[in-house]
Amino acid sequence: MQNRLLVGVFSVLSVLCLVGFSRLGCSLLARSRETDSAREQQRPVAVLEWTEYDFGTFEAGPTLQARFPLRNDGARRLIVMEKSRSCECVSGRRREIILEHGESTELEAVLQTRGLRSNVRLELDYTTSDPQLPQFRLTVIADIISPSPKVR
Repeated sequence: MQNRLLVGVFSVLSVLCLVGFSRLGCSLLARSRETDSAREQQRPVAVLEWTEYDFGTFEAGPTLQARFPLRNDGARRLIVMEKSRSCECVSGRRREIILEHGESTELEAVLQTRGLRSNVRLELDYTTSDPQLPQFRLTVIADIISPSPKVR
């Protein structure tokens, strides 16, 4: 009888102990999730309004500029760097951009059409400090035609 009583008490204590540790474990897990969520809210957030610009049809010769609005909706500084481009005829105005929380700017793609003919699709690749958008590509499209002959 005394053994049964000891086993019963031990069982009740074991269950209480497990419940207590379980709650502690759940509490630690919840704190870990809160920390991850807080860390997520403290990151930079790159927001692009659009990533493609179509100039339509142009005669070869002029320099064309496309603007791509960019803002940092995050809590930390956003760093954006031009990584590569598909042609020397297209370039960005700035190689590195730093935006603090809430700041915005425009990325510019400049297309030199002199000597170009036909449909062109050119790309500028960028990297960012935003862990959710570590890289992105801006695309410029144009249909470049030969200039009309000048009438004298």
